[in-house]
Amino acid sequence: MLNILTLSLFRDSLKIPLVGKIIFKGYHAISCLTNLTAVFLFEWERKDANAICVRNGEGQIVGHVAKEQAAILSHAIDTNTIGLENVCVKEQREATVLISAEVALRNEEKRVQFQSEILPMLIGIETKPAEFRKYDMINDADVQQLARDITAQDANTASTCSFDILQTKHLPWKKNEDGTVATWPPSQDFLNNLGYGKVDDKEWWQENTGLKPPAEWNVTGALDLLQKVPIPSHQKTRANDVLDDAVHGVTSVWSDTTLDEMRALMHSPNFWCYRGADAYIKGYGGPYVLGQEEGKLKLIKGAPHIPLTERVCRGHNLVYELIHSTKPPQPGFNTLIFGLNLRRSGFHYHQDTIASLKAKNAALVARQPVVTTVYYEKPCCDNGKELVLWKPILNFNPRDSCSPYMAARGIQTTHGMVHVQRAGLQSHAQHGIFHTPIFADGEPSADARKGYRVAITARITFPDSDKLLEPYLENDYYSFVLGPGGNKTLCLSPSE
Repeated sequence: MLNILTLSLFRDSLKIPLVGKIIFKGYHAISCLTNLTAVFLFEWERKDANAICVRNGEGQIVGHVAKEQAAILSHAIDTNTIGLENVCVKEQREATVLISAEVALRNEEKRVQFQSEILPMLIGIETKPAEFRKYDMINDADVQQLARDITAQDANTASTCSFDILQTKHLPWKKNEDGTVATWPPSQDFLNNLGYGKVDDKEWWQENTGLKPPAEWNVTGALDLLQKVPIPSHQKTRANDVLDDAVHGVTSVWSDTTLDEMRALMHSPNFWCYRGADAYIKGYGGPYVLGQEEGKLKLIKGAPHIPLTERVCRGHNLVYELIHSTKPPQPGFNTLIFGLNLRRSGFHYHQDTIASLKAKNAALVARQPVVTTVYYEKPCCDNGKELVLWKPILNFNPRDSCSPYMAARGIQTTHGMVHVQRAGLQSHAQHGIFHTPIFADGEPSADARKGYRVAITARITFPDSDKLLEPYLENDYYSFVLGPGGNKTLCLSPSE
C-alpha cells in the first residue's frame, strides 16, 4: 500500500481555515460529489508544466495531479488563495487510488471567491482517461492485429543468419583450476556452508525459494558462436576474455507450483502497463528505467512486493550464488521486471546499465548482474524458438556485421529457463533476443511463436532508489512514467 501522501506546494503552507476535501482518483474521469468535494484524475506521468507533484510520507514523488485540474489548483496556490493539507490515501483497488486532501484558505477574505469561482471550475471539468486505457483487455484480437507484421519482420531478421547456430558447441558451465570440467550439482558441504537445504530436498527448496532442488537442475554454458563468426583472431581472443564463464543457462529450475503461481499473477486483473506495439510491463520492488538514449528513457515504478515476488527474488539470488559461487552485490536481487511480448521476438541489442546515462543508472547498484526467467504461454509449441545473444561492445567487428546473429555467445531459451549474466558484464557486452534461425536446405528461416513470452528479470536497486531518481523525474528526463498500478488484463487463451 502507498504511504501517507503530501502535495509539493509552490510555497510553504500556512495553517488557515478548513474549506473542504478533494479526492484524487487514479485513472478515472472526474465526477462531482458534494459541495466542497471533487474527484480528480491522479496520473503517474507528468503531463504538462502545471502538474502538481504528489509525494509519499518520505518525500518521494508518486505521481501528479491531472493537467486539467492542476492548472487551476496551481494558480490558486500561487496566488495564495488555497493550500492543500493532510493528504492521505482513502482507498486503493487495483489501479485505482483514492486520495483525499483538506483544502485550506490562505486568506479568509478569499472564501467567497473560492466557493463561487474556483471550486465550480474544479468540479465542472470533465477529464478524459489517459490514452493508454483505450483497451482494458489483452486478447486474441490484439494478437491478430499485431502478429502479421511482427512475425514477418522477425522472419526477415532470421534470414540474415549465415550459419546454423544450433550446430555450434556448448561451452562447459564451469572449469576447475586444473582445466577439468566442474560437476553439477554442488556438494552438500558447499550448500551447508551457505545455509541451504539438502541437494535433493524438494520440500525445503519449494518452501524457501520456489525452486526445484539443485540435483534436478540442468546447468550449461553458452553456445560458442565465435567458431563461425568471421572476425580477426585478436578480437576473438578479447571476446573470449569478456564472455568466458560470464553467461549460463539453467533449465528444470523452478518448481511447477511456482510456475503456476507466476501464470496466475500475470493473468490477474489490471496487472500490466502498456508500453507500445505488442509490449507490456510490470515492476515490483524498486524502479527501473527502460531505454538506451537520453530523451527516450521510460521510468517503470515498482509496486510493493507480494509473497510470490519476494520468493522469486530469493530464487534468483540463489541461482546466481550457486552458479558463480558468490553472492550478488548487496542488497541482492530486490526488484523484478515482468516484460510481456505477445509475438515479437523482443529486444534488439541493449545494455541494462549505461555509464553515461545517469538518469538510467541512478537506482541500480554498480556492477549490476542480470538473472532472467523466461516464461512461455505455450511451451509445447514455442520452446527453443528464441535465442539470447551476447557480443562485446568494443573491438568486435565481424565482416558480416549487418546481421544481428554475428555474436559471440548464445543461449537457446525454453520455458522456465533462467539465464544468468555475471556481475560487471553489462559494462562490456550487449545482449538481445532474436528468433532461432531454422535451416532447411541451407536457407535460414524463423518459426514464429504461437503464444506470448514473458521475461522476468531481477535487478538490484538501492533501498532509497525512488529518492535517487527524483531529481531526474522533476527535470523531465523521462519520456513517460508507468506503474506501479496496471490497467491491462492478459486474457487466458480459449483453451484455458
